[in-house]
Amino acid sequence: MNLILMRNGYPITVIRMEERNEYMSALEKASIENDLEDFINIITEAVNRSLDKYLYVIG
Repeated sequence: MNLILMRNGYPITVIRMEERNEYMSALEKASIENDLEDFINIITEAVNRSLDKYLYVIG
């Protein structure tokens, strides 16, 4: 996931432990049902957190 993000100009991100079950469920749903909405939302939130931290550090 992080390699794909980096190749597309996004920062690497971490899925928090408390989000792991939700992430795994969304990943399974995307794989089995081809429904990416939940997965995209989780990754978007994680990337936004990473960007916030990055901007704070360099800011």
